[in-house]
Amino acid sequence: TMTSAESASFTSRHPPGGYMLGKRRRGALAEVDNAKFSRFHVEVCLVAGVGFFTDAYDIFAINIASVMLGYVYGGDGWCCHHKLSINQDLGVKVAAPIGTLLGQLLFGWLADVGRKSNQG
Repeated sequence: TMTSAESASFTSRHPPGGYMLGKRRRGALAEVDNAKFSRFHVEVCLVAGVGFFTDAYDIFAINIASVMLGYVYGGDGWCCHHKLSINQDLGVKVAAPIGTLLGQLLFGWLADVGRKSNQG
């Protein structure tokens, strides 16, 4: 078992929450927690909502876009089956969420690079 001094030393190095935040980070989080509600909060919620809406719209609209692509590019010209083949339809529907994921990663990284270069 640990002595009381060892226990106090261990607790100070390993807090119950898992890790210890630096003073600067604790101060920043406290400032966010204690901030008064302002127009900035509304703007952040609107920007996040618009981003979520456009991603969700893209994912759900791909089913309709796939049918439209079938009318334009589907069929072999001899018949009236204006549909994409199963593989083409699957490719279009798989490309949409993959593009969304890659776009989120790329533009998130670009936002971090821009933020760090502007804020130092």
